[in-house]
Amino acid sequence: MGKPVAVLGDVKAEVSTTDLPSAKGSWVAGPVVDVPNGQLSHGDKKVIKESSCVFTYTGANTSTGAPVPGSETVTLKAGATTITNKGAVLLDGDEAVGPAFSNKLSVKASQKILTTS
Repeated sequence: MGKPVAVLGDVKAEVSTTDLPSAKGSWVAGPVVDVPNGQLSHGDKKVIKESSCVFTYTGANTSTGAPVPGSETVTLKAGATTITNKGAVLLDGDEAVGPAFSNKLSVKASQKILTTS
């Protein structure tokens, strides 16, 4: 059985609990920006091939208390699938983790009709 494909809104952001060096603070996820594949849809929702999110860190230096800002952009891109003749698509379970601070994007497909073969 194939994997369900992702549609708009299926990619979720998960913030890291990792602090910046010498700082204490927290991460906040910005909006997840989805890129439709342009060829497939399920009902009124377009199938997506890529998503990205900018995560913003707000914290303070643990010694001086000075503000310590930071950010990390995470991008999740579709890999090769068995429906590539209809363009690249994100699949249920796909994920991308930021290389520096482990902020994460992951797919939880909301539909089960459109799948890979």
